[in-house]
Amino acid sequence: SDIVIANTTAAVTLDSNVLNIGANDLTINTNAVLSLAGTGITATGTFSNNGTVRLIGSESINLTQDINSGTWEYVGDGDSAADTFTIKDFGTTDYFNLVIANTDTADVSQKTVSDLSVAGALTVSSGTIDFATQTASVAGTTTISGGTLLAGTAASTFTGAVSISGGTFTGSSGTADMLSN
Repeated sequence: SDIVIANTTAAVTLDSNVLNIGANDLTINTNAVLSLAGTGITATGTFSNNGTVRLIGSESINLTQDINSGTWEYVGDGDSAADTFTIKDFGTTDYFNLVIANTDTADVSQKTVSDLSVAGALTVSSGTIDFATQTASVAGTTTISGGTLLAGTAASTFTGAVSISGGTFTGSSGTADMLSN
């Protein structure tokens, strides 16, 4: 049957096995959090994310992304060692909102598979997001309040406002177009 994550006070955390809900629908309600905690997820039904999916970055994710709402929050693995995690590729538009909040400040969430497209906001509060050799576009507000955003060797386009207050924006040989500033 369909799965609805409706919590508003604590995250629902998956434990050890891949969650395979088949053709059933998965809905994450507003203010609810589904923490994958290293566990993969497979869903061929409708995925509606009105809340937050929290993940380490090493999980296997197989679903059709909801790109008109919701947040994906990359938090790393909390092992105090420097690790690199690949930001998941979901197609032409990857995320509505994307948050990099690595629990290990040395962790790098790196987009390496293809271009990164965020339809809403990008927030970097700790850790590093590295665009590497891929293009990146953010339609909403980009906020760097901690951690580092490394613009890559390809073009980066920020259509919404860009706010840097405690973190670092590092350019590279690619262009960084900040269209609303």
